[in-house]
Amino acid sequence: MELSILIVEDVFLESDYLNLILIKAGHRVTGVAKTVDQALNCLKKETPDVVLLDIFLKGDKTGINLADMLAKMGIPFIYLSANSNPATLEAAKQTNPYGFLVKPYREKDILIALDIAAHRHQHFRDQVRRQEKWFSSLMGGIVKEASSREQRSLQLAKGLQQCIPFDHIMIYTGCEKGDFSDLQIYKRADFGDFLRLDTTILIQKAQWQFEDLRRFYQDQSGRDEIQLRDQAAFANACLRDRVLAGMRRYLKAQSSLSVSLPHSDDHRAILLFLSCAPEGFDANHIAFLRPMRSLLGTILGDDGKVPEDTVETTRTTEDAHRQFDARLLGLIGQSTKLQGVIQLAMQVATVNSTALIMGETGVGKELVAKAIHQFSPRKDKPMIKLNCSAIPPSLIESELFGHERGAFTSAIERRIGKFEQADGGTIFLDEIGEMPIGAQAKLLRVLQEREFERVGGSVTKKVDVRVIAATNRDLYEEVNQGKFRMDLYYRLLVFPIHVPPLRERKEDIPLLADHFIRAFAASARRPVKTLSDGAIDQLMSHSWPGNIRELQNLLEREMVSGLSAVIESVGLPRPIDLPAKEEAELATDVTGLTDKEMIIAALKKCNGKVSGKSGAAEALGLNANTLSSRMRRLGISWKYVLE
Repeated sequence: MELSILIVEDVFLESDYLNLILIKAGHRVTGVAKTVDQALNCLKKETPDVVLLDIFLKGDKTGINLADMLAKMGIPFIYLSANSNPATLEAAKQTNPYGFLVKPYREKDILIALDIAAHRHQHFRDQVRRQEKWFSSLMGGIVKEASSREQRSLQLAKGLQQCIPFDHIMIYTGCEKGDFSDLQIYKRADFGDFLRLDTTILIQKAQWQFEDLRRFYQDQSGRDEIQLRDQAAFANACLRDRVLAGMRRYLKAQSSLSVSLPHSDDHRAILLFLSCAPEGFDANHIAFLRPMRSLLGTILGDDGKVPEDTVETTRTTEDAHRQFDARLLGLIGQSTKLQGVIQLAMQVATVNSTALIMGETGVGKELVAKAIHQFSPRKDKPMIKLNCSAIPPSLIESELFGHERGAFTSAIERRIGKFEQADGGTIFLDEIGEMPIGAQAKLLRVLQEREFERVGGSVTKKVDVRVIAATNRDLYEEVNQGKFRMDLYYRLLVFPIHVPPLRERKEDIPLLADHFIRAFAASARRPVKTLSDGAIDQLMSHSWPGNIRELQNLLEREMVSGLSAVIESVGLPRPIDLPAKEEAELATDVTGLTDKEMIIAALKKCNGKVSGKSGAAEALGLNANTLSSRMRRLGISWKYVLE
């Protein structure tokens, strides 16, 4: 497939080498830029399919500055850099590139990276189009069944929740009446279940005046754009806007996503999504909303009539929510982070794209994989699991692809591998980070070509298999250390899903505890027990290093050993003793590494340098890897350093 490519590289020999490789491979180079400003001029003339982007360029702006702009424009990019130190890699990773090549690179590396980038971006565009069609269909059913604007607003909130994980949504259709009657605020009580808040009480608590709401409306409706605010930007906006400040104070909002919608007679409606998470929204949510603005504005209009050519198919709201409710297949909880996981799982379930599920041990990665398979068109076909860490390196190829009789000493008969067993269905590769490098190369071929040979065989076998992989490792770091192939990493990263640890979704603990108690009581034919308030407080205060699996095991032990109908207290395990080095590192954290502002200040002081002499890690008295890990957890990216 021919691609149009912009090269952003300030070294002539490097850019000329790239130009020759690309032309030889049948691609077209739209331009060569040495600075960010030159690159922006090239982008004004033509939008390329992919940008090959060096990090350190001439001028005062870096490739990372340009990467943020490319992300907003929806243009995929691949980093090229001779600098692979941890600080550079961490800064680059935060921009979500489509690839990263370390100089010197081979011609083959460049072409494979381009192929993967094009594949991932095409998948993203296809996903956006499918979302548009599905949502248009759902909205058609809403308008048909909802008779009033209030009913339409409620159903709209339910529909949007399936694509955007929010805790509250504010719908404001105008301020011309001189009162608050056009203001509606809904709280997500559960996935698909919403409560309309009494705005009168909220207005009294927040001490809003109508003039505050008028200024808010004028500010939001005056923007012909979608505005995303993370924790820092939202806090700054609250200093200027009393309406947002009230949302922060009384609804515990920490981030927002706002969009002004064409309404009627040059009038606009406002949708404000609020999240209790610091980084509740991202560029994918903007990409979903942008083409939907006209349709959303029409739904919120006086008649709510949606043009026939907008709706692809007729689908009732009842049917949509019946499927919607079934999503909770073993995934228990109401937290925003879990709902985001469910949302992503259901999006990828309908297509054949590879999914990579990431998260710590015990968070429920296999449950997410099963949910994807269960709600996919392949649900009636087998789902085959292979734990890559449980198979000796010498046997993993045989397990994956099978072997012929006599292929090796103990091969006394032909064996059918996991990929053949999963033909037509799904293969789940758990702990993919444990796979040996040799087997990774063959797995890459299956992902690219959907074909393989059995060990000791010469016949090429074709398979139709959806691949879901899972890992508790940082694969990006594994790539940096040479333990995982970069081309395989980006091939797996077509649709990443990060499952949060239990300590980041503690509001789900009471629901999970009740679920596990009832499940064990049913299987063991024992009476259901209840947890006292003190026991729940104990559960909520624990850090849960073993995550949900640890919680389940602990509650099962309490069900077996306790004699009372009420569990008054739980026997939490003792904290694991840390090595002296880690203990010393944690002792330096007396000011609180969870304080985002402190880390950002250190990074700014050190000009973004994380490790090494005069780096932020040294300034904070921490190991560089520890600081990098904290930065990832807190969502601290390069943009904070550049502000």
